[in-house]
Amino acid sequence: MIRRLLATALLACALAGLSRTAVAEAPDQVSALCDGAAAGCSLRFDTRIMEGVAYPVVVTGNAGARVTVVVYQATLDGDTVTKLTAISTGGEVTVPNSGTATVNVAVPPIDDDLTGGWALVSLAGVEGTDTSETIGGFVPFGSRIPVLLGDGYGDRKPAGAVLDLQLVGTIPGSLFAVDYADDDGTWHDATAADPTTANTAAKSPADVATVAYEMPRGLDAKPYTFRLRNLTSGTADVTWAATPDATGDEEPRATLGTPPPVGEEVAEARNADQRPTALVKGVSAGVAGLALASVLVAVPLTSRRGRLDD
Repeated sequence: MIRRLLATALLACALAGLSRTAVAEAPDQVSALCDGAAAGCSLRFDTRIMEGVAYPVVVTGNAGARVTVVVYQATLDGDTVTKLTAISTGGEVTVPNSGTATVNVAVPPIDDDLTGGWALVSLAGVEGTDTSETIGGFVPFGSRIPVLLGDGYGDRKPAGAVLDLQLVGTIPGSLFAVDYADDDGTWHDATAADPTTANTAAKSPADVATVAYEMPRGLDAKPYTFRLRNLTSGTADVTWAATPDATGDEEPRATLGTPPPVGEEVAEARNADQRPTALVKGVSAGVAGLALASVLVAVPLTSRRGRLDD
């Protein structure tokens, strides 16, 4: 009996040790800003982030702490964050005696290996994907390259049918087209109507946008390459394979997923209301109109291969 109790205790200690090592330690900047902060620590920012735009972030915490606010693009598999990629510039600030500072963070056009969807606004030094030991929060992220949620069918799609391809993580107002390549590699427009009527543009990166396209009749029953083109920026093709079929194979559309909480292990963290202050609203409104223009000018034509419902 005693041996069994000792073995159980040792196993419990080992498991506890494993659970502790699975959680990353707080980044140095989080410790500097938050440890012992009488009024707590927090970041306050806009309710959405888009590439090509600069945003003010309100930093609260220990006076004298020098920190860098960073925007990370988040890659999700379901509700699990699989990768965080820093995509912002600027953001350095030293907190004054008042304990509150405002700093501007710019999000340049991202490369074609990343998509919209979710972004994490946090501090420098976040490693891995554990967000329990840092502060900030996730916000919807708009990009030229959206997340494709699917059109209601798998690889086999009904010939002649008009399909509603759903997207999320777009820059508000963006319009898209769908093409397919014939046997010679020549692209043909498969958009179901004029882009202004075929598209249901999103008003926020969190909204689902749709583009109606048709699986053409008369094609051989073999895979064809289709692509989504961003008509607004002229960039970032996303491609997938589709086979014409009499009825097609119905398949539920994917969902974007919900990222985990942030700052659960930071005792001083305050979940600041992410609705922007008057200052944040004013600055964001001033630069939001430049978002599409800056993306269009700064990014050369690129292409990206992907699949529906990855």
